[in-house]
Amino acid sequence: MEGEATAARYQLGDELGRGALGRVVVVRDESGGRYAGKILHESHRKDERALARFAGEAEITRELDHLNVAKVFGSHDIDGEQVLLMELVEGESLARIIATSAPLSIERIIAIGSGLAAGLAAAHHAGLIHRDLKPDNVLVAAGDVPKIVDFGLARATSFAGVDAGAFAVVGTPDYMAPESIDPLALDARSDLYALGCILYEMTTGSPPYSGATPFAILESHRQAPVPELEVDAQRPPALLELIRSLLAKSPADRPQSATAVGESMATIAGAERALTVVSGSAIAVNAGTCAACGAPAIAEVGVCFGCGEKQASLESGRHTVFVTGPGETTDKLDTELRERLVDWIAGNPSLGLQVGTLAKTVTR
Repeated sequence: MEGEATAARYQLGDELGRGALGRVVVVRDESGGRYAGKILHESHRKDERALARFAGEAEITRELDHLNVAKVFGSHDIDGEQVLLMELVEGESLARIIATSAPLSIERIIAIGSGLAAGLAAAHHAGLIHRDLKPDNVLVAAGDVPKIVDFGLARATSFAGVDAGAFAVVGTPDYMAPESIDPLALDARSDLYALGCILYEMTTGSPPYSGATPFAILESHRQAPVPELEVDAQRPPALLELIRSLLAKSPADRPQSATAVGESMATIAGAERALTVVSGSAIAVNAGTCAACGAPAIAEVGVCFGCGEKQASLESGRHTVFVTGPGETTDKLDTELRERLVDWIAGNPSLGLQVGTLAKTVTR
């Protein structure tokens, strides 16, 4: 009876596209809502691995709900077809955007790159590794909002309970990390390598490595040096450094989380906004001086233009002050240092900090 109710609720519409395993069509419901529906090609319906991948995508992504990941609503029987019901993204694939517009502007690279980092952070937090992140698996909605799709090859970060398919070498060679030939070595940082390949392609118009065969491309990922990128108006040094770090051969030399990549993208975006203000001869808001070199600092910029050191910042909200070293945990806080700290807190009431017991002689 549930199948009949589902069939009555949804209707299959026009085809949106097709791939190696299936096709994607528009799905409409009784209230006028529109979805994307993935349907396996008939030739794959007796392939146990294809069926497992199809069913697994609905199961593995059911708890994943993020702006930068296309939502999967589950598998339904519609008009005699088993359909994976997904969010309908009104936009082009990133692959098409790169093919028609690359190299992209720095603004678009930052917007799309930041969204991809946020989507990966959500997936990794949910315990998933995508394993096939590439421009074809990214749809870009209005406002350059990327949506990661196709978690059919995804697996859990833990091997507990996974099937044999989790130990297969999978992916698209242009975007596969050097460690991909050993499935046991894959982790979330392998997705970050793929993100580095995508950022490189958005910046230059082509993936970082090419070859006559998939094996030749994989060997380049493993052995060839990271291609050089020249700084220009659309390729600021900080962006190129981020791309180089993401393309490091060893996972230990890459950023260690998608969240860290997102923070780097935000810093680059802030620097670009500040440079725009300066080049337009507008008045930039001074945020004091760099503690490392004394150069003038600019509000909302996370690094010093003089020496490159990261800058400390303060935000409104609840704060706790921790005083550390030198000495042991049972030693008392030096009286002079304590009084200077108390005076500083008292002299900055806008921070909302409370002196509390710090004004008394207390042990650490």
